Amino acid sequence: EAMKMENSVSASQSGTVKEIYVSNGDSVSTGDILMLIE
Repeated sequence: EAMKMENSVSASQSGTVKEIYVSNGDSVSTGDILMLIE
C-alpha cells in the first residue's frame, strides 16, 4: 500500500486559486505546475 502524504504549498504572494491542474492521488515532481493563482 502506498504511503499517504500531505505537503504544505506556499506562494510568494497572495491570490485566489483559479484552476487546479492535479487530482488527489496524482504523483508530482519538483517544478510541476499545480495550480493557477490570480
